[in-house]
Amino acid sequence: MKVPPIKAVMKINADISDVWKVLFNENGWDPWFTSGMRMELKEGGRLFFRWVIEGEEVIDRGIIRSVIPERFLEFEWNEYEDGFRSKVGIQLHEASSGGTWVEVEDRVIVLAEKDLEVAFTCAVGWGEFLTKLKLWIERGIEV
Repeated sequence: MKVPPIKAVMKINADISDVWKVLFNENGWDPWFTSGMRMELKEGGRLFFRWVIEGEEVIDRGIIRSVIPERFLEFEWNEYEDGFRSKVGIQLHEASSGGTWVEVEDRVIVLAEKDLEVAFTCAVGWGEFLTKLKLWIERGIEV
């Protein structure tokens, strides 16, 4: 089933280098989004995702496919039988008014109607991701 990619965009009031350091580091997106994420900082590097949501642990794995420092990070994740179900690109652009635009594009593989739940969950998740990123960088708030 062909579905369009999930796209989410947010402006963060911080320099690209500061945003990049929060997005691309060995500890992943702890403490503002995940609960034990790890990242191997290189193309081909492994990702380990862990969340604890209302007492329930969720774990997944991924692999970094492309890195252009302070500009672009691409990875695959959402592990299933034959590989990964989702390819994510996170692109950073300087905003003309100052700050950084963060654009997330997630191409989720939808093989059947039941897989739409994964795509919809990811769509909501990327909005939450950007909101928490903004609050963490601009205000130091963990939500």
